[in-house]
Amino acid sequence: MVDREKAGQLPYASTLCGVCAEICPVKINIPGILLELRRRYTEDPDWKAPNPLFEKALISLYSSSMEKRFLYEKGAFAARLIQRPFIVESSVSRRLSCIKKHLETYNIQPLSKQSFRQQWKARKGDGK
Repeated sequence: MVDREKAGQLPYASTLCGVCAEICPVKINIPGILLELRRRYTEDPDWKAPNPLFEKALISLYSSSMEKRFLYEKGAFAARLIQRPFIVESSVSRRLSCIKKHLETYNIQPLSKQSFRQQWKARKGDGK
């Protein structure tokens, strides 16, 4: 999330018809996110992202890992291990304080137990 100044009128740049959510390959509820942004925008004029420095660091780390396959694969493996204690009833626990604000808005699903590449290899091995 970005602060109000950077977001500008972005939360209002959609008709909220829902087509984007229907065609999204990972089923992101974009209209729901935009409605939440609109609510924050109108109810709290001083609203800003919970921790912009933390957010910038995560984005930088993500960017680096997307550029290098080795970093991506090792990062995904580490994320699967790290998430294990925080998974409760097939969802990431809201007790995870460093992203508590984020979890109040989004229902984050845990990573799958195998990467797509691992699933693909297993499937090809079965002759499918």
